[in-house]
Amino acid sequence: MKKTLCASYDLSKPRRNYEDLIAALKSYSGWWHNLESTWFISTPKSPSEVRGELTQFIDNDDKLLVFAASAPGLARASLMMRTRGSEIISRPLISLAILTGRA
Repeated sequence: MKKTLCASYDLSKPRRNYEDLIAALKSYSGWWHNLESTWFISTPKSPSEVRGELTQFIDNDDKLLVFAASAPGLARASLMMRTRGSEIISRPLISLAILTGRA
């Protein structure tokens, strides 16, 4: 069953070429990118699985947060979001996978 996950990152070297990371995020069956470093993706994978897949595209001093953006009862509010994104994030929060740098 597909779910909506949110992947957000802080890249320590913004001028570095992160095209492979962007391509990986766009490879999921559905994606939406409206904020500079935040993506919503549609996948049957868990946050930990997605984090594991994306880790290869970031540096040791980068940060990556992946969490399920759908669960009953989670409220959201947004401002200046495109309609498609608002629809994607209209569901709630189950699990969380955080990576701060890589070992």
